[in-house]
Amino acid sequence: MTLGVRFISSLDEVVEPVAEWLGAARPGRQLFEADHLLVPTNGVKAWLLPELARRVGNRSEWADGVIANVHVGYLGSLHTFIVPQRYRQVDPWSIDSMTGVILGLINGDSQFAAVIRRSGGALQAAAKLADRFDRYHARRPMMIRAWEQGSPVMSPTTADSFNDGEWRADDLGPMRWQFDLWRRMRGVIGIPSWPVQIQGAVQQLRRGENVVGLPDRLMVAGMQSLSLGAIELLEAFGHVSDVQVLLVHPSPTLAERARADLESVGARRGALQLRPADEVMPEDAHPMVYSWLRGARELQEMVMSQGIEVAQHQQLVPATTDSLLVRIQGAVAQGGVVRPVAHKADDVSVQIHRCYSLTRQVEALHDALLHARSEEHTSELQSRQ
Repeated sequence: MTLGVRFISSLDEVVEPVAEWLGAARPGRQLFEADHLLVPTNGVKAWLLPELARRVGNRSEWADGVIANVHVGYLGSLHTFIVPQRYRQVDPWSIDSMTGVILGLINGDSQFAAVIRRSGGALQAAAKLADRFDRYHARRPMMIRAWEQGSPVMSPTTADSFNDGEWRADDLGPMRWQFDLWRRMRGVIGIPSWPVQIQGAVQQLRRGENVVGLPDRLMVAGMQSLSLGAIELLEAFGHVSDVQVLLVHPSPTLAERARADLESVGARRGALQLRPADEVMPEDAHPMVYSWLRGARELQEMVMSQGIEVAQHQQLVPATTDSLLVRIQGAVAQGGVVRPVAHKADDVSVQIHRCYSLTRQVEALHDALLHARSEEHTSELQSRQ
């Protein structure tokens, strides 16, 4: 079993690898065994499934394939594989359950009077706090595990130090009430939070012990960001399943440069790099492009810091047009190398709409999309004639 991670330049590039993955023969596969595909958003799912349906099982030179028996989910689905009972019965750590517990703890408690007043009532305050704790569970699992052990620390900041995957932080200070409330809630619920449950399952997977319900293969496609917890889960899945991950990094040039820099540093496995306060931008990089790609760089650093090899981009296909949008995409791919070209008056590949409200922005986007679809339809009819 393996974990394979590689970069792609844009979301469009996920279609062919996913179609090839779905169509690959697997010895011993059951007839109605489902495949599992994880994507970033519902919008990506709605776009990707029709594209796959045109390619999977199709005849040569015909777009008449079909997509069936494929379970498409999101990163949160990772938890359903290793803690399935959480999703098959009433979950005491769900937002609704935590809201009820928190409401009973804060209602009538004077120290939460300000929070209740700002939120517009005790129920609204309880719901907001439950949602905050749920996000802590998903995005800051190390902190919740520390809270389980009674350590009142906040998630990592630039003042914290990392070593072998563990972090140390100062006391919560004025945010201590969150820790105290969470501990009281934990006492009422009476069972470990799911980050702790997942930690036990991850250790089991790393010993090569499969978990009931875990598929024998998994594809994660089109992600532009991953939490440290998600990377930990995927790495653990790779011990017992075939896991393939496609990460979007728009700049092959900067990705290769970052890979060489990280390898030259020789950081130990588990040592998470922190964002430097005085980051120095390369002289040949465009400031805006370098800023845009900060998230992609940090994702690459986080993945490589966990000892996971990342396959770099495949050879890019040269652009067939010279529009402004294509030149911008080329500049991003090359790390900010800008090629000055005179702008053509009929080039509408990049448009800027100035709107007076969010509602007007939606209306302008709606009109622009309809106009683009109309032009595509007209071009298609002309080509057929």
